[in-house]
Amino acid sequence: MVVLEDLKSEDPQKHNAAFSLAMFACSGDRTYSDQEIGAWFDSGGLRRRDVLRLPSSVSLMIGEKP
Repeated sequence: MVVLEDLKSEDPQKHNAAFSLAMFACSGDRTYSDQEIGAWFDSGGLRRRDVLRLPSSVSLMIGEKP
């Protein structure tokens, strides 16, 4: 499973608040942290394999079946 996300940072200096606000304004949704997405992987029986930080503000979180 691959999740493309602008990972929410707990550090306000690193969090892309403008993107998070745009997500909320356009879809009523928000950005998620790597811990939250990792919990989704856990509940789906996946293990977190990797996080690839892309040149933009988004990252790919990769999970796989053990």
